[in-house]
Amino acid sequence: MDINEILKTTPASKYEACEQAEIIRKTWQEAKEELKRKEALHALTCKAQNLKLTIADLKYLIDKDDELYKLRLDIIVKESNYRKKETEINKYDDAFTGAKMLAKLKIAEMRNLGDTVSKKGEWYE
Repeated sequence: MDINEILKTTPASKYEACEQAEIIRKTWQEAKEELKRKEALHALTCKAQNLKLTIADLKYLIDKDDELYKLRLDIIVKESNYRKKETEINKYDDAFTGAKMLAKLKIAEMRNLGDTVSKKGEWYE
């Protein structure tokens, strides 16, 4: 990454990415809670229809349900979107850290040049 690209990155862009990540995280958590509710409801309705079902049978029926399967896929997509946004935030953090380190190097370089030049402008070693 070039120093000019780093300087184009602003704290506001990181702030926007953090806000978007929080919105995505909330929708992901809500989808997980909805899945738990629907799984419980499906298990109760299956158990009410047939009282002789075992836990293994209930788990099989829950796993076999198409609506719950689609919800699980939706949760996976939302989680991956959240992880992508997290990496974008980390990219901004890394860019800011890189800019700070480059600035420290430039300052140290300037200080070292100042030590090698005498007050008269003559070089000495």
